[in-house]
Amino acid sequence: MPNPPTSKEIEQLRDALLDAYSYSELQQMVLLQLGAELSHLVPVVGRNMTQIVYDLVRACAAQPGGFAGLARAGLNGNPQNPALQAAAAAFHERKFAVLPLPAELLSRASTITATIGDNVQNVAIGEHIIQIIYNFPAPPAPPVESGRLSDEHAAYLRHWFGKPWTRIRLADILEDSSGEVSLLDVYVPLQVDCKIRITVADHQITDWAVVRSQERDLAQERRLALKADQLSEEIDEITTEKLRAWTDLGVGEEELQKIVNGAQAKIRLRNDNGEKTEDGEHTWFMEAHDAVSVQARFVLLGDPGSGKSSFVRHLTLCLAGQLLADVGETAPPKANLATLRDWLLGAYTPIFIELRDLVRSVFPPLPSDREQPAARPGSAEFWRYVHTAILSESSQDFESELKKLCASGEAILLLDGLDEVGEATDPRRRDQIKTLIYTLGETYPKLRIIVTSRPNAYRGGEWTLDGFGRTRLDALSLNRLQELANALFGRMLGEAGGQEAKTFVEAVRHDQNLRWEPGLYANPLFFTMLASLWLSSPVGARMLPSSKAELYRRSVDLMLGRWIRHRASDAAAGQTDQAAGGFDETQLRSALETLACTVHSTALPQQDTTEFHGKELLGVLLDAGLLTGMDEVLPFLERKAGILISSRPAYFSFIHRSFQEHLAACELTCREPEMHVPPVAEDRRFPAGLLTRLTAEPGLWENVARRAADELVSASRVKDLWLLLTRMCEPYWKRREAATTALLALELTLDNKLFETTSPARRLSDGETDTLFEMDPDEVGTAQYRGFIKMAAERILTDTDRFTPPQRDIAGRLLGGGPFPGHDTRPGVGVVPTGAGGYLPAMDWVEIPATDAEGKADFIYQEDERRQEPRFWMARYPVTYAQFQIFLDDPDGFDNPHWWEGLAADADDKRRPDAQSFAFWNHPRDTISWYHSLAFCRWLTVRLQDRRDLLPPGFSADDEWYVDLPTERQWEKAARGFTGLLYPWGDEYLSGYANIDERSSKVGDFYLQKTSAVGMYPQGQSPFGIADLSGNVWEWCRN
Repeated sequence: MPNPPTSKEIEQLRDALLDAYSYSELQQMVLLQLGAELSHLVPVVGRNMTQIVYDLVRACAAQPGGFAGLARAGLNGNPQNPALQAAAAAFHERKFAVLPLPAELLSRASTITATIGDNVQNVAIGEHIIQIIYNFPAPPAPPVESGRLSDEHAAYLRHWFGKPWTRIRLADILEDSSGEVSLLDVYVPLQVDCKIRITVADHQITDWAVVRSQERDLAQERRLALKADQLSEEIDEITTEKLRAWTDLGVGEEELQKIVNGAQAKIRLRNDNGEKTEDGEHTWFMEAHDAVSVQARFVLLGDPGSGKSSFVRHLTLCLAGQLLADVGETAPPKANLATLRDWLLGAYTPIFIELRDLVRSVFPPLPSDREQPAARPGSAEFWRYVHTAILSESSQDFESELKKLCASGEAILLLDGLDEVGEATDPRRRDQIKTLIYTLGETYPKLRIIVTSRPNAYRGGEWTLDGFGRTRLDALSLNRLQELANALFGRMLGEAGGQEAKTFVEAVRHDQNLRWEPGLYANPLFFTMLASLWLSSPVGARMLPSSKAELYRRSVDLMLGRWIRHRASDAAAGQTDQAAGGFDETQLRSALETLACTVHSTALPQQDTTEFHGKELLGVLLDAGLLTGMDEVLPFLERKAGILISSRPAYFSFIHRSFQEHLAACELTCREPEMHVPPVAEDRRFPAGLLTRLTAEPGLWENVARRAADELVSASRVKDLWLLLTRMCEPYWKRREAATTALLALELTLDNKLFETTSPARRLSDGETDTLFEMDPDEVGTAQYRGFIKMAAERILTDTDRFTPPQRDIAGRLLGGGPFPGHDTRPGVGVVPTGAGGYLPAMDWVEIPATDAEGKADFIYQEDERRQEPRFWMARYPVTYAQFQIFLDDPDGFDNPHWWEGLAADADDKRRPDAQSFAFWNHPRDTISWYHSLAFCRWLTVRLQDRRDLLPPGFSADDEWYVDLPTERQWEKAARGFTGLLYPWGDEYLSGYANIDERSSKVGDFYLQKTSAVGMYPQGQSPFGIADLSGNVWEWCRN
C-alpha cells in the first residue's frame, strides 16, 4: 500500500492545481478525469478557490490511492504545466507495492479496450499491444475514517472548546443582555503591517510588490549603493526597485508567491462567476494568519487590546476543529480552516500556552540576590506544565503522541504574552524564557512556534528572539470594524442590531475627536469599550469619548455602576450584607485605584502582576471605610464579574491589564492626595511616586506612565505633564542613567503633540539648565520645560551607546515635527532668519583639504586609480526638508526662470517636486530631481552673496566661490577619504552605522523603512565628518 501523502506533498499539489486551473477549468477537469461533479466531492458555495482546491486535495488524500489519482488527473488535464509535473513526480518517486485487483472488484467493472498498433486482438500478440482500462462505477461516498486520530488525540482537541476564554459574556458589554457569545462568532481577521500591491491586466496578475504600512511605499525609498562605481550605473534600477520580501518576517519571494497565487485564484473565480476585476493596481491586505502560513517561527507584536491573544486562541480553535472535522467528529461550525482566508497550510495540532501561567507554574524561582543567576528551564519543565496544566483536562496518555507530533512538525506551539510574565523586567527572567523557547526550537526543529508580545517591550531588544521573524498588528479597517459591530450588536439586539451597528460605526467614523486617533477606535478592545458605552447610553444622548483617558474613565465608571447596582440588588433580596450594599461609586473607584497601584507595585517572585489574592482587596476596602462585613464580598465578586474577575477561588484580576494600569496611573497623578479614599501614600504622590517606579522598573511602569500622561492632558494639567517629562529626563541628562525613561519622555511628548506649537522650542543656557531642577515648579514656564526636552532629544538623537536607531528616530521625529522650521537647531540642519521675515539655509560647511596630514594630494578613486582634487567645502548634512522649503517658498526662488537657464529641462523637469515623503523638517529633502538640485544651488549662490557669515570660516571678500553639486570625484573623496575606504567608517559594514535595509542584506537587524533625521548616525560619518554619505537618501552629483 502507498503511504499517505505528506503535508508538504498536499500543499505542493494544491499550489500546482491553483496555478494550472481556473474554477471553471477545475470543474471540467474533475468531471472528465475523475467522472464526478466538483460540488459532489467538496463544498463550493460561498468558498473561494483556495479553500475549494485545498478541500479537494485533502478529500482525495483521505482515500486509498486518491491522492495519486488526483495528481494524475490534474496532469492529464494540463500536461504542460510544470507545477503539476513537479507535484506528480515528487509523489510518484516514492515506492509503491502493486496490488492485485480482487476478483469481486473486477466483476463490477466494465472494460474499455484501447489499442496501439494494428490488428487488435484480445491478447497481446507479437508487437500488437492491448491496454485494458477498468472503469469502476462511482461508489457511494464512504464514511469518513474515524480511526486517523487516537481517542486521546481527539479528547485533547475537544478540550480546547471548553476553555473559559472561548466565550464572551454579553452582559459585560450591555448590562441587560444575557448569555454568552463564542469567540468564533465575533472574531474578525486582524491585519498586519504588510500588504501586497498587485497589478492586474485582463484578469491576470502581471506584477506584484510588497508595501509596508508606512507613510509611503517602499518603492519610493532611496537606498545606498555602497561602492562608488554603482552610483551612475545602477541608480535608476535601485531607486525603482520593487520589494518582493516580507523583510521583518524573514520571508522571501518564493513563499509570498503562494499568497499571490491565492489572489490569482480568487480573481479567476470572480471572473468565472461573472464578476469583473478592474485592470490596474489593487492592494491585498495581509492578515495575521497569512504570516503563520509563510513563516514557521515569528513574534506577533500588538498593542494592549489589539487582539493578539484573541488571534492565537482563535487559531487554536480553528486548527482543533478542522482536525476533528477531518475524521467525522462534530466541531463548532466556524472552527475550521475555511474561516482563515486563503490559509496555505494543513491542520496542525495546536498547543496554546499563556506564558505567565507557564512561568508561574514550573519555572525555577529567581534568587533574591539579583546578582545571582537563575536556573534555566528546559524541555522537562515544559512537558511537566503540559502534562499537569493542559493534558490533565483531556488525557494525560496523549503526552508521548504529542511529543511525536512536535518532532514530526505536525504540531504548532502558540505562546501568548512574551513580556507579560511575572518579573518580566528582570534580565534573568527574560533569559529563562528565551532559553526555553530556543531549547524547544532545537529539540523539535520542525515545530512551528508563534509568540505574541507587546511592541514596546520587544522593540528595545531585550526580548528579541534570534531566528524569529516579526510582524505587527495594524489598526482594524472600517470594514473589519463593521464586521465586529455587526457580530456584537446582532447578538445583543437581535434584528435591530444591524442598523444600530451601522449607526455606531458611522458615528465613530465621523467623530471629529476620533478620526485622527485610530488607535482609540481601531483597536478591538477599545472598539468594544466604545460599543459598550454607546449601547449603555440613552438613545438620544449617545456620545463618544474624545480621548483614551475619557474612554477608560467612562468604561470604569460604567462597570462600577453595574457592580454597585448588582450589590444593592442582592442586598435588597437578602443575599448579602446590607451594610455593604450602599457603596459610593466615587469612593469605590478611589479604592480600586489604590488596589491597582498596590498590585502593580508589590509583585512578588512567581506572582503574576495582574493577579492578586482577595485579601488585598479587602484590606483596601477596609482602609477606605467601605467595608463593614467581609464574609460576603469575595463570593459576591466571584459570582458578579465586572472590572474584577475571578479565575480561581479567592484570586482576582482586573478584567484587562490596561484597566489596572489606568487605575494605577490615576492614583499616581492624584491632584488632592489627602482627599483620596483612602489617602494616597506619601511614596505614591505626584510626581515623585511615578518617577521612582519608572526609574527602578521602566518596563513594568511604562504603560502606567502612558495612561498618566493621558489623564494629565484630559484634566488640563499640561504643565504637570511637562514637569513629569522633564523629571523623567533628569537622571539621563545629569548622569547618563535611566536612558529608557528619558526615551519614554520623548515618546509621550510626541504622542501628546506637545511640540505642535507656533514657534520652535528654544535652547536653554547652561545656567537655566543647572537651576531648572532646583526651582519651584510653579516658577518654571512651559517654554523652559519645552526647551529642556528639546535639548534632551538632541542628545539622545546621537547617543549611539545607549539607544538603537529606532529609538533615536523617536528623537529625530520629535525635533523635526511641528510647524516650519521644526525644533532641530543643530548647526547645519535648520534655517536662519534674514531679518525681513524670510529665512536662509544654515549650512555647516566642512573643509575637504587638498592634501592629507602628510602633505600627499593623491587619493584612491574607483578602487585602482589615484587622483588629486583641490580643496573644497561640502555641507555636513544633506539638504533638509526645511532648507529646501525656503527655496520653494521664496518668491524669487523655485519659480524664477533665471535659475533654470541653460538647463536641458523640459516642462516636467521644471514642475514643482512631489510632496515630501516623510514630512519632518530635519529629514533630507526627497523626491527632487537633478534639475531641482542644480536650480537650488544657483539660487543659494546668489542668496549667500550678502551673507558671508553663512560661508565657511576664513573666506575673504575677494575669494571666488559658488555653490554646486559635488562632482563624482569630489563626492567619493568626501565619502571615502584619501585611502579609499569601502564605507565612510572603514572597510567592513557595521550594523547600526547607516540607515539601510540591514535585514534583507543579512548584515544586521535594523531597518527603519523610512528616511531619518540627518546626522542620526554619527558613527557612520566619513573621515572628514560628512554625515549620511552611506544610507538615508541618494545624493545627486554634478556629473
